Amino acid sequence: MYCKKCHTLIPDNDVICESCGYDNSQVENVLEETKEIILNPKIVKAKEDKKRIKYIFALLLIVLITGFIVFYVVNDYKKSNKQPLENTMEEKEDLAKEFLFDKVIVNYPSKTFGASKSTIFYKSNNAYSIEFKTILASEYEAYINSDFKNEEKLGNINTFTYSQDNTNQFIFSVLNNYYLLIVNYDAKETLENTKIQVEMLKIINSLHIKE
Repeated sequence: MYCKKCHTLIPDNDVICESCGYDNSQVENVLEETKEIILNPKIVKAKEDKKRIKYIFALLLIVLITGFIVFYVVNDYKKSNKQPLENTMEEKEDLAKEFLFDKVIVNYPSKTFGASKSTIFYKSNNAYSIEFKTILASEYEAYINSDFKNEEKLGNINTFTYSQDNTNQFIFSVLNNYYLLIVNYDAKETLENTKIQVEMLKIINSLHIKE
């Protein structure tokens, strides 16, 4: 064979070059060591374990990032759809206060409406009120025999309705007692007026009999 360093021809069994003194077995040793590393099960397993650890770490990183994104999106959605605490409290208080007149009851929101013995009134605008009156049987008969009436149910009570400018009147009978309910309002078509009228409609629709 030839010396791998100086390329001098040396006997096949000799590894030391007589010309330059190079040890020609070094390359073979390196190859043998490389083969041993590649073919050694323990070394191969160690390399596979390292790859597996890297893969698991990468997978966990992806899961964490995905979880963070999902949490952020869900949390952002909840915040955008969450009602303010003030609105929630107002909803709980809506129609929370009870108004009793004789044998009939309605409920009204205590923050925006006040009440006297026979009247519920809007606190910020005196054009809005709900008045309760008792009437005689003869007055009741005269009302229901009128040609200008409509039938309407408020809560669980059947009534006869009469409409006039800025006023609606509801006549009804409960347990042989006769009542007139007068709803006064501002007929101007504004956003504020509409909002108040909706609130008043909720009040009169809560009408029910005292048990």
